[in-house]
Order: sequence, then structure tokens, then C-alpha cells
Amino acid sequence: MKIILVLLLSGWTFLGVGNVFAQENGSAIYQQARDLLKKGYRMEPLRMSTRLEDGTQCMNLMHEYREKAQYLRQQAQDLFDKTQDLNKLHLGTATVNLLTCVTCSTQATEYCLRTEIDLIKYRNPGLKE
Repeated sequence: MKIILVLLLSGWTFLGVGNVFAQENGSAIYQQARDLLKKGYRMEPLRMSTRLEDGTQCMNLMHEYREKAQYLRQQAQDLFDKTQDLNKLHLGTATVNLLTCVTCSTQATEYCLRTEIDLIKYRNPGLKE
């Protein structure tokens, strides 16, 4: 009996049932946004550098990370559209700000801070401003 239960549970995860639940409650989007936010912060020395190699590296990372950020933005929008949960707006706003956080713009760090604030608001719905 235990073997069948383990197989069923692992099968559900394999089929994506576990992932569907994570997407519906926003935890997967939140975690991926946090990971990308950290990468955005780590780009700061490249953004501030005057070295050509650093500028090239920044641009390469920006292209890679923006694609991921755009995907997260769409996932957050889809989640809000499906749930109409107003708290999910913070997650959506975070993913919008994340689009600039992972660029080589001189204002990127400001957008990383905005992303972080919105992620905090999302995780703490009762938090007063």
C-alpha cells in the first residue's frame, strides 16, 4: 500500500499537479522572482564599471535575465487574472519592476529595491506602508 501511495504522489508531481498548486498560490513565481532579484543586485558592479568587458558581460546577462523576467511577468499576470486576488498585484508589480532591475540601466538598482519591497508586501499581506 505504501509503495502505491508513493508512486501516486510522485506521479502527481511528475504530471505537474504539484507545480499547478505552486503556481496558483504564487509561491513558485515568488521564489523565481527572488532568485532573479539577487542576480539583478549582483549586476551592479558591471553596471557601474567603465570596462568594455564588463559592459559586454552586463549586456549578455541582461538578455538572459530579461527573458526570464518577461516569463515571470506573464505568469504573475495570468495568476492575477485567474484568482483576482488583490494581494497578487504586489507579485505582479514586483515582476514589472524586475524587468528593469535586470538591465544595465543606471536606474536598475532602484528597480531592484522596488521589486524587493513589492515581494515583501506580497509575502506579508497585512504589512502597513
